[in-house]
Amino acid sequence: MLTIAIYVFVGVTVIVSRIRDRGTHRPFRMPLFPLPPLLAIVGAALALSQQSTRDLIIVAVIYAAGLAYYFLYLRSKTTAMEALRASGGHE
Repeated sequence: MLTIAIYVFVGVTVIVSRIRDRGTHRPFRMPLFPLPPLLAIVGAALALSQQSTRDLIIVAVIYAAGLAYYFLYLRSKTTAMEALRASGGHE
């Protein structure tokens, strides 16, 4: 079920990226844009709608834990590493 939820995130990311960063060079084309990511989102939403409430809660808790880990721990480390690189320091 985590994989199905990732398809939704990827579909949304593709649409947002292609709209927000129109001028960015892309090494591949996406024919019929935005149809493929929209179909992926709809298909994944249908698959998720068939899951039990218990399973959906478990997935939500896993994602929440991952987001908490990122915002409370990894984000500060990433910011510190970027500052170190900008100042010319070594890793």
